[in-house]
Amino acid sequence: MIPKRPKQKTSFYRSRQYKIEVLQKINKWSDTKAVKVYYTKFTTRYNPYALDWMDRGRTKVMQSRAQIMFDTMCDILDARTFAVSQKKRCKAIVCALQEYAQRQRQEDGQNYIIVGHRIARLGNIKVLA
Repeated sequence: MIPKRPKQKTSFYRSRQYKIEVLQKINKWSDTKAVKVYYTKFTTRYNPYALDWMDRGRTKVMQSRAQIMFDTMCDILDARTFAVSQKKRCKAIVCALQEYAQRQRQEDGQNYIIVGHRIARLGNIKVLA
């Protein structure tokens, strides 16, 4: 989503023109895709590993450009997310939680399930429910 070496200067990515370009790009997406991308890639509210895709191996200048691009996309996706129905938002949250549970399962080998808007280890269901 964000290139390793953004081509334009940082001021361009702060400009209104760039925000309009991103808005037009995101408006082409379906509501479901926009919400799913927001919860799985742009916010750590339900999945602490959501921002792992954002590469940190950039120079200082390239990182500042990428950060501005990220902030712009995040703001637009956030606004788009809250314009979507609650049902679609809940499905996207469950998708983000499933990715989180899968990542946790790979790291510690324990099984996790989704209870409400949280993940829980299978042995701890009685405590959380």
